[in-house]
This record gives sequence, C-alpha cells and structure tokens, in this order.
Amino acid sequence: MNRKTTFLRWLMLFAAGLFVLNTTTYAQNREIGGDVTTSSMYTAGTTSDLDFTISAYSPDWEYIDEFSLVFPAGVTINSATQIDDEDGVIVGQTISWDTYFDPEDGDVDFSVNVTVDVAFTGNMNINWDIQGDIWGDPPHSDAGTVVVPAASPRLEVAPLVLDLGNRPINSWTEPAYFTLTNTGTGSLTVNNVELDAPDFFAVVGDFPITLAAGESAQVGVSATGDATPGLLTGDFVAQWGASRAVVVTEFTANAYTPLSGDVVENADLMPLVPASPSHFSSPSSREFNGFYKNYILPNDVGSAADDNDAVIKLEPATDMLYSANVTAGTANFAIYAEDFNGEGGPMANNALAQAVDNLNNFELFAGTYYMVGSSLGDWSASVSVTAMPAPDAVTNIAPLDGALNITNGSDLEWSFGANTLEYQVILGTTYPPATVVVDWTSELAEAYTLVNTQPNLQYFWQVNVRNNSGATTGPIWGFTTTLTPPSNLTGNAEVHEGEDVVLTWESPVNRSFLGYNVYRDGVIQNGAM
Repeated sequence: MNRKTTFLRWLMLFAAGLFVLNTTTYAQNREIGGDVTTSSMYTAGTTSDLDFTISAYSPDWEYIDEFSLVFPAGVTINSATQIDDEDGVIVGQTISWDTYFDPEDGDVDFSVNVTVDVAFTGNMNINWDIQGDIWGDPPHSDAGTVVVPAASPRLEVAPLVLDLGNRPINSWTEPAYFTLTNTGTGSLTVNNVELDAPDFFAVVGDFPITLAAGESAQVGVSATGDATPGLLTGDFVAQWGASRAVVVTEFTANAYTPLSGDVVENADLMPLVPASPSHFSSPSSREFNGFYKNYILPNDVGSAADDNDAVIKLEPATDMLYSANVTAGTANFAIYAEDFNGEGGPMANNALAQAVDNLNNFELFAGTYYMVGSSLGDWSASVSVTAMPAPDAVTNIAPLDGALNITNGSDLEWSFGANTLEYQVILGTTYPPATVVVDWTSELAEAYTLVNTQPNLQYFWQVNVRNNSGATTGPIWGFTTTLTPPSNLTGNAEVHEGEDVVLTWESPVNRSFLGYNVYRDGVIQNGAM
C-alpha cells in the first residue's frame, strides 16, 4: 500500500462519518508491533537452516521499514532467504532487512542458515527488532526475543544382544540387522559403525546416516569369513553426532564348519544324465547330520529345531528339463542361477523357480545352477532329467495379422512358448522379411517398438526362437501402415476476386505419392488424380 492509498483510505473513512469510530477504537492502541516465532532446533557443531515467522500488526497501517535479528556469540550467520524481495545484510552477529511490507498482508516466513560452535550450549536467544516507517502515532517499533532450543537427539540401538545363530565358516549368508532409532528431538547423524570382534564378522551399511526425530535405519552384521569353530561374540559400536558419542551393543554367533552339501560353497555336484530317475537323501536334523538352515527361500518354511538346507550343484552340458520330487517328508525347492542375480547367494527374491515337494520340467539350459531344498525335518527326493526339445513357436499378441493403420512407434507384441533360450525379430516390406531388427539374444523381451516405418506400406514380421537343442521358425505376420496426412496447410493471405488461391503444405516424409486431393467443406476441389 502506498502513501496515496493510505491517505485516501483515511479521507474515505472521514467522509463516511467513520473517523470518530476508528479513533475511538484505537485511541489507546496506536502502534506497530508483532512477534517472531520458530519451531526450529539447533545442534551444536553443525550448520543448518533455522526457520522463522514474523507476525506483525499495525492498527494505523504503519509499514515495517526494517527488521533485524541479533544472534548470540558462538553462532555464525552464513546466509538467509529474502524478506519482501530484499536480501539480508550480515554484520557480525546481526542480520537486517530493509523491508517495506504491510502487516495486513499476513505472516512472513523466512530462514537463516547458521553454523553453531560445538561448545555452544543452552537455549539460543535471538533478539529481534521491528522498525516502522513513522507513519501514524508512536510507538514506531517493537522488539523481543525468539528462543531456539537445543535439539536433544538420542540414538538407541536394538536389540541389546543380536544373535546371528549358527553361521558356516567361509560361506555367504544374509546379514543380521540392528535397528538404529533417533528417539530424541532434532536430527542426528550416525557417522560410522565399527565392530570390536573377530574378522569373521563385518559391518553391512553405508555411512553417514542421518536420522530425523523418530526415524530408524538398519545396519547389518555379516558372518562370512574365517573363524575357529565355536561361540563368538563382539561389540557393535555406533558413533554419532558432532561430539562422536557412542552406543555399544553386543552380538553373538556360533561358527561351524559346514559339511558337504550344507552351503553353496561346498554344494554336492549332481550328475545330470537323461535316464531313469536318480535319488538323493536329504540332510536330516542337525542333531544327526550337522546340517543347518542357512538361507531364506521364496515361500520359506521358517525355522524350527530341525530346520535344514541341502544344496545341490547342477551343471547341465546340454539343455534339459529337470524335475525334483519329494519321496519322503516335505521340502521347499528353489533353483538359482550361478551368479544369484547379482546377490551373494540364495535369497527370497532371486530364485529362478520355486516349488514345494514337486518341481517339474524346469527349463535347465546348459550352464551352472544351484538347487536348495529346505525343510523343518527329514526328507528325501528323486530327480530326473529329459532332453529339452526345440522351443515352441511364439504366439502373436498384436497387431493381428493383416492389421491396418499401424503407426510408427507402435509395438509388435508376442508371447514365448516353452523352452525358449534366445529369440530374433525380422521385419521388412518383402515377403519373407529380411531385415534383422533384433539379433539373437537371451534377454527375452516380448515386444518391439516400430521405428522408421514408412506410411502406406505393407510390412511383414517374424519372431524366431532357439535353444541348444534346435531352432523354431516363427509364422510370418503382416500389417499396413497409416497414410500420414500433410501438415501446415496454408493459403495466400489476400485473395482478390478472380485470383486463384495458392495452397502450400508439408509432406510428412520424403517419398513419392500418387497425388493429393484438396477438399473445401467436404467437397473435393481438384480433378481426379
């Protein structure tokens, strides 16, 4: 609001006979005033933004001409946001803004970035000052103190003792996890975690970790190294905050030497020969054979006194169909690729296949795999393999054979049949198509996006598949592309009576057409092409 507007407001009130009412209402309360509030907290030894709100008022429409904050010693002012489009000016412990805003416009939010000395303690008392533009009656200023309390973060680590259970020596298993929680106010930073423990153990996590109030994070402890068999213990030391305070908890594990077939690292190799079914005995309970349950599989059986895993290594030299069927007890089967899909070993989220008791005709292409059988007790199973036939042909999904008006950018879609190891896509305007647009690959995608197709042409496409036993040529399907209309049709700007109208347009592609038809209000204007 400018001075002229303010004067006119007074003049209008007087003219309306309301000046006496206004004077009566504010006769004892002509002033500029306000308050500064914050919900921020500070942490000693850190740099952060402190957020503030100015709540100002002025019954006689006095504008705020200047606003300032004075921070205590031990606090360095780095920067601040604008107020009323004005930058703050920093001089020592003071930051001020040459503002000119109307309190009637409402509260103003702003922030100040500060660095707090590590030795700073107690409340941060910040003096604020508001100066009016001396328009109206005094007083023309107000002042006060806004308090920023110290954050009181608190790091808690649970559980107090983490039991990793039985852990095979020199073998990968999933980590066990501590939960770190900030149970205080304000944020905290976990700088690092160290273990006071044998080399058998290692920390799993990335640091630093910042936790807001009430927020939690997990940090793991793995047990995959070398060790002397027996009960091992260690301390989990979480270091946090600028003062590098520590929280110490404990963990334990029973290190043991795994038997053959107990873990991936010493899995039993099973010969795979297409013949009559072969049998293998599962581990029985750990009390008898010393097998332990080391992996969490998809549809996992859980844990109990006699839980156990058996790991079989499979190395088919040719493509096979593999079956495993329980003959006694019950077991959960999972098959994994040799690289475990980038993980360290068998997990719930990286199996190629999973089944309870009966895993039938799994497509086992030449390579290396691991099968894990998991149970809560004794079990046994038989396995059989048969030579894999050539793959089934793909099924057309879209576009249907003979489809019309297919546009560039549309997808060719299909579904694979059984026993597919690799595929190839061929596309072209000849029959049969000749251009390979997707060369042989084992990354089995079921769609191809059309690129650089020409309008008003018939295309043919084919998806071929193969495995190590043979190849299957797919059917040939066809479609016709859409004739793309011209664009940017324009005529000459001025046409006088008796003159011709000259139309111009842009062809959608650089290729020949038979010709064009020109229509006006649905009526063709040119002769037949």
